[in-house]
Amino acid sequence: MEEDLERALGEKGRELQVALEELRVKEFGYKVNELKSTLPSLGRCVICTLRLPCKHFSNVSEMPAAELPVKENFSVKAYTKNLDVSDIMPRLPNIEKKEFSIRYRGRDNKYSIPTQQRAVSLPNAQKLKLIEKIETYREEKIRKEIEKIQEMKEIEIRAKKEFQANEAKRLKHVIIQKDKLEKYKEDLRKRNEQLKMYFEEEAKRKRIEEEKHQKYIYMKKKELEEYYEKKKMMENISKQKVQDLEREVVNAKEH
Repeated sequence: MEEDLERALGEKGRELQVALEELRVKEFGYKVNELKSTLPSLGRCVICTLRLPCKHFSNVSEMPAAELPVKENFSVKAYTKNLDVSDIMPRLPNIEKKEFSIRYRGRDNKYSIPTQQRAVSLPNAQKLKLIEKIETYREEKIRKEIEKIQEMKEIEIRAKKEFQANEAKRLKHVIIQKDKLEKYKEDLRKRNEQLKMYFEEEAKRKRIEEEKHQKYIYMKKKELEEYYEKKKMMENISKQKVQDLEREVVNAKEH
C-alpha cells in the first residue's frame, strides 16, 4: 500500500508542485505588500526601505498612501483541494466499526473508530505538511537574509557617510592649513623685503658716513699739512729775522 501511494504521489507530483509554487508566490507577494504597508509607520521608504530622508522621499507625508493587502487563505489544503487523488487512492472494502477499549483514570471507556481510518495512513498529507513547513522555513530564512542584507547596507551607508564627513573635515583642515602656509610665506616674503631694504639703507648710510669720515680725515690732514707748512715757513722767517738782527748787531758794534 505504501508503494502504491508513493507511485501515485510521483504521478501527481507535478500538479502538487505547481499548486505549492502558486501558494508560495501568492503568500510571498502578500508578505511583501504587508511589509510595504508597515514601512511608513516605521519611518522607512516604500521603495528602497531605507530610513527617511532618502533619495526618493524626504518625509512620510511625501510617500503615497499604502494599500492594505487583502488577506487570503494560504493553507496547503486550500490550494490542493482541487487536486483529484481519488483515482490513485487504494480502494478498501467497507468494514464495520470495531470497538476497542482503553483504560483511562481507572475506568474502562469504549471508543469506536473506522478501521479504514486507523489502518490507512496518508503519507501524502504528511508530506504536504512537511513541504509546507519547509516552505515556511525557507521564507523565514529569506526574510532574515533580506533583513541582514538591509542592515549591512545601512551599516555600509553609515560608514560611507562617516567617511565622507571625515574626508570633508580633512579637506577643510587642509585648505585652512594651506591658506595659513600661503599667508606665512607672504608675510615671510614681505619681512625679507623689509630686511633687505633695511640692510641696503643701513649699508648706504654707513657708506655715506664712511665717505664723510674719510673726507673729514682728508680735510684735517690737509689742514694739518698746511699748518706744518705755515709753521715751517714762519720758523724760517723767524730764523731769517734773527740772523738779520744778529748781522745788524754785529755791524753796529763794528762801527
